[in-house]
Amino acid sequence: EPSGSEIFVDNVFVSSTPSRLELAVGERIIKIIRPGFKPWERKVSMDPGSSKTINAILEKEAVPPK
Repeated sequence: EPSGSEIFVDNVFVSSTPSRLELAVGERIIKIIRPGFKPWERKVSMDPGSSKTINAILEKEAVPPK
């Protein structure tokens, strides 16, 4: 959340949210960004034949006072 956020795997853009991805086995860094929101990042360990569901909810960035 929100839809249309950019998904990066190991610092490479792969898709936009929502998406279903196939990731290589091993540790992967998942990063989701969208302007106006704080970036979301997690390390995920993928095992052969495994599947994971990731629900990333981005927080709005605070607007500095004028």
